Amino acid sequence: MTKNLCLDKIKARRTVSIEEQHLNLVNKASVNENPLEMSEKHENIRIVKRIIDSLPEQMKSIMIMRDMEEYSFEEIQDITGLTMNNIRVHLSRARKQVRNELIKVHEYGTK
Repeated sequence: MTKNLCLDKIKARRTVSIEEQHLNLVNKASVNENPLEMSEKHENIRIVKRIIDSLPEQMKSIMIMRDMEEYSFEEIQDITGLTMNNIRVHLSRARKQVRNELIKVHEYGTK
């Protein structure tokens, strides 16, 4: 029970939605950035969000915990109950899938 309470506190402390991160990126945008560059950034963020949403649930949650919420591998292991190797495999496959889908989108746009 104590372990679960601690894990709940960790989750509550770190939860940041993708939308909040998007707003943070927009707010950090340079004042000198032209509207076209800003539009491209917004579009890329939207595409990446859509790709992440299409991942299998376990891959998606591990990727979000590690890359967006900055959980340690040990914290992810405690939360998911997966082994460290399984977490690394899921994370690697998720990143590869996002990268490949993003490449496809950009290649399609240039043809």
